[in-house]
Amino acid sequence: MNGLSSLLGLLGGFFIISLGIIDFNTGQWVPAFFNLQGLSVVLGGTLCATMINYPINLVLGMFKPMLIALTRQTSSPETVINQLVHLNTLHRDRGMLALEEEVCDLKNHYMFTGMQEVLIQKDSATLQQFMENEMHSIRLRHQTVHDMFYNMASYAPAFGMLGTVMGLILMMTQQSQESAVAVYSAAQGGLDPMTKMLEGMGLALVTTFYGVLFSNLLFIPIAGKLKTLSDEEMWINDIIMSGVVSLHQGDSPQRMKENLLTFVSRGLKQKISAPVRDASDE
Repeated sequence: MNGLSSLLGLLGGFFIISLGIIDFNTGQWVPAFFNLQGLSVVLGGTLCATMINYPINLVLGMFKPMLIALTRQTSSPETVINQLVHLNTLHRDRGMLALEEEVCDLKNHYMFTGMQEVLIQKDSATLQQFMENEMHSIRLRHQTVHDMFYNMASYAPAFGMLGTVMGLILMMTQQSQESAVAVYSAAQGGLDPMTKMLEGMGLALVTTFYGVLFSNLLFIPIAGKLKTLSDEEMWINDIIMSGVVSLHQGDSPQRMKENLLTFVSRGLKQKISAPVRDASDE
């Protein structure tokens, strides 16, 4: 349900914002909130600043982590523990060959990598060091991605303010050049110079609106969700590493399960704490 929650939150946020830009007297969108130049300044500037800070392949691949943040479900600790205990039981009952066949069907990449090392490593300490290095590499990749979105969240309002300043400069310059014409037009019943200035100011401020919107409704929530998913994955990987090393050391399935249950909450521990059948006890 994590992915559904994120998607509903994003859609709900844009829906609430859309309610604020509707003129309920006419039932129409307020045109001032739709400005292609302002949008290009905010999104284009944010993208260019991000390209300066990060490798081009990471920037161009930003849509993949966005999709992950909105859709990915983390593995259940109950499923992971039961799967590790099953692999241990299979290993003790039917030997290494049966374990090797089962490993090929594993969908969790970290568990798959660890179990492959079980088949070739002789020393448990070396196996654990390998898995710790692998998890450290995963953590660094995750941190780089969610840091990128946090930085984009800081760039967007800055370029929004820059767009506003640019708009005000252009507005003031045009007003000074057309002041004589505007005064004459107002005297003839034309557009009031102050009214024209307020309209120009509204268009200038829309870039700040874009910057704040994308920063607080898109970039910061996605960065936060990616960090949450990363923390959950690291927790699951800790369970996997402990289980894989336990299997390699020859611990019984029941002993492995007792060790792995120390990672979970009391309620979940009670749910999955049923004794494990051990072929060596028969």
